[in-house]
Parts: sequence; C-alpha cells; structure tokens
Amino acid sequence: MKSITQIITAALLCCALSLHAESITIESGFGDPAAYKEIPKRDFVSGVLPDGWNDESSWNKANCVYTCENEDGKTFLRIVCPPSERAKIQFFHKLNEFAERRAFRVTITARSKTSAELKFFIQAMGTSRIYAAAGIRLENDWKEYTETMAGGPSDSKNVGLIIHSPKPGMVEIASCKLEEMPLSEYVPKTSVPTPRTESKGWMERFERDKKKLSDLKPDFIIMGDSITQGWEGSREAWEKYIAPMNACQFGIAGDRVEHLLWRMKNSTLGKDFQPKLVAILIGVNNLFSADALDIAAGTRTLVNEIRSASPQTKVLILGVFPVGEKADDVRRKLIQNVNANYEKIADGKDVFFYNFGDAFLEPDGTIAKTTFPDFVHCSPKSYLFYGEKLSEKAKEILGK
Repeated sequence: MKSITQIITAALLCCALSLHAESITIESGFGDPAAYKEIPKRDFVSGVLPDGWNDESSWNKANCVYTCENEDGKTFLRIVCPPSERAKIQFFHKLNEFAERRAFRVTITARSKTSAELKFFIQAMGTSRIYAAAGIRLENDWKEYTETMAGGPSDSKNVGLIIHSPKPGMVEIASCKLEEMPLSEYVPKTSVPTPRTESKGWMERFERDKKKLSDLKPDFIIMGDSITQGWEGSREAWEKYIAPMNACQFGIAGDRVEHLLWRMKNSTLGKDFQPKLVAILIGVNNLFSADALDIAAGTRTLVNEIRSASPQTKVLILGVFPVGEKADDVRRKLIQNVNANYEKIADGKDVFFYNFGDAFLEPDGTIAKTTFPDFVHCSPKSYLFYGEKLSEKAKEILGK
C-alpha cells in the first residue's frame, strides 16, 4: 500500500505535468472532405468551410469564395479573393476566453500562388481588440509554418482565432493547429535580431548606413523606420535642429523592432564610436504582428544592447506617433498601449521616454493631411515641429 506521502507526491507531479503540458486549442480538419459545411447564404461570400470555421470577410464585401479541393490525393481548403477595393481574406474559429496572458503556437500547412501574406489574430470578435498576433509570408509550394504569439487576458467572451490576408489573391490550407504553450517558453520575435533578407536593397542600405556611422562617429543618432529615414527628405528641419548636434539618422522604411535590433547589433556602435545619445522611434510596423508587451520587450532588448555596447551612451525612447485619420482608428489604442509600456523602460537617469505624439492631432482627435499626408508619415511642417521637440529634449538630457 502506498503511503500518504507517496500519494501526495504523485498528485503534485500530475498537477505539475498538467500545468506544463501543451493543450491543443484547435486542430482543424482541412484535409477531411466530410468536415466541410456549406457557408450560410449571404452576399459577398460563397462555398464551404470546415466545421467550426466561419467567414469574416463578407462584412467588407470582399467576395471571397471558399472551396474544398483535392490534388494528388491531398484535400485542402482554397480561398480566392478577386481584386477589388475591399478585397481581403478573413475567417475565424471561436475560442474560449482566457483570464490571464497566454502564449500560443500556430502550425499551418499552406501555400499561395500569389505569395500572400497571412496573419493570425486572437481577437474579440466584432471589435478591434486584438490580444495576440503573428504573421507569415506564404510560398508557392506546400510548406509547414510555425509561429508563436502571446497576449491577453481577454476582456470578451466572444474570442476567436482569425486567419487574415490583407490583399486579394489565393490562399490554400491543408491543416491548421493552434495550441497553448507555456508562457515561460515563449520568446517574443521582437527580441530576436532579424535581418530583412526578403527585402531587396535592405542589406545594401544597412551597409551604407553602417559605414556612414563609422566614418562620421556621431554624438547623436536617431534610430527607427520610415519616419527616421524620412529625415533625408526634410533637410530644412534636419539642418536647423538636428545637424548641429553632430547627428546621423539610422532608419530604414518598413523596419520592425527586431530588424532595428539586428542592425544595431551588427553596426560598429561601441567599437568605432560611442555616441552621447541615441533616440529610438520604432514599433508602428509591429502593431499587427505583436502585442504591446512584446513590442516593448523587443525595444527593451534594443536599449540594453545599446547600453551594453556603449555604457556611456544615454537612450531616449520616443513615443510612437499616432496614425490613421480618425480618432477611432484601431491603431490608436494599440499605440497607446505600446507607449504605456515604453514608459516603463525609462529610469530617468540613463534611459528616458518622451511622448509628444498627441501634439500632431487636431482638437477632435483627427490627423490633418498637412500634418501626415498619408496619415502615417510626417510632412515637412511636421518634421520642423518634430525636430524642435527632439532637439529640446536631447539638449535637456545631455545637459544633465
């Protein structure tokens, strides 16, 4: 007979295994013809979807067509979205709500003859509230892809996994599995230095910028994405406010946090030169591929790498600027959450946070075209304002 101690020990072990075991949340039968059901009749959508999956594109009048196909003995789902102003693929599977931040792994076997970008969102259905996000670029041939994401807790009982492709095209899916994974094993992609090998000219530009920094040995560097690269076309603002501080910009359009992290680590900062101050404006391109905590985690890693390479260098994290014409643009709330987490990175001694983005807004919360012509990027007038605010803050930090 087992002792009470042995029974308790065994029970605790079972609990531990249960807590750490991965539980499959969704494992869908895209390869089972019997699983497909006809989509309820609605305008702008037709065809069949596997049991448990529902169309989410018809509200946007996307005209998606879902079919069950068989090729060389493989059964799969094909989604076709013809070119139109509203074209986007979007369908979902319901999930249970969750009361704490959780990590997930998505494994999907898919292909796309149109090289579609595929995004995964865990979202409050019918709202813009996204809890977790990940994304991939599909290749022409069948391939298994695995992505991880984390987020939550959910504040809605109507939660779903959305599979989304933002442009017209064709996506084919043979299998899809979403499983919960231990949060302790989750590593945000934003914290992993990643070059943009798929972007033509990205590496060439990095090498040019790397050499420029090594040659000029600036005291002040502005790091970031397209808004930072945009200083190249705003010479008046640059010469008036930034150039006098012996400055360089280190930005590439389209970069996410992980891309800037790679560029910084592969530059000669801390070796060939030690700047007095580095300003960072990054994160807007991560909004639909990571949540606010992940974006902040990557930026914290970037700050730590800069300070490790050059301990005397101070770092200024700039709040992500608002985007979108209207105050209710889904990205506005995401940016607020990112900036709230950025503020927590600052210590007021070596690392600082400065958020003046709301000054770009009109009284009703909209953005004027004279401020951001495309509601994302700064106009020449806005660079003058940006330059003035940045130079004032930089001089304040360097004067301490």
